Amino acid sequence: MPQRSRISDPFEHLTEDHRILADLLAILARVSRLGARNTQEKDFAQFRDRLKLHADLEEAVVYPALERPVETRDKALESYAEHHVIRLTLEEMSLLQPDSEEWLLKLALLTDNLLRHFEEEEQNLFPSARNALGQNRVHVMRTSMEEYLGR
Repeated sequence: MPQRSRISDPFEHLTEDHRILADLLAILARVSRLGARNTQEKDFAQFRDRLKLHADLEEAVVYPALERPVETRDKALESYAEHHVIRLTLEEMSLLQPDSEEWLLKLALLTDNLLRHFEEEEQNLFPSARNALGQNRVHVMRTSMEEYLGR
């Protein structure tokens, strides 16, 4: 999300951010397997910060809008809970040595949870949201996301 371009579609923006986060996560896993601790710590910090911005954006702008329509309420509330688990895992990882077995197990858990979360949003939540919100409210969401990101 660091780029300053305008958002053309909020759900496409979030999906693209999922791809970037998945790529960063794959790099982190690769570096972790190689045991390159300095690179691993830098990559983890970059991934963690990007994921935090992404989650904060969804929780500040997207999920509140999706709590209103009946069609998306349960999925939005479930997404908050998934974010909570992901944040807890990140906090736990931050307290561990990156080359420890426990850290690597947490990374595997985080990867599974995060990729499942992305898939659920992209396959179910976002299409339901687009239909439930309608074009005008999707446009309002896009504008709110731009304001949140300072674009």
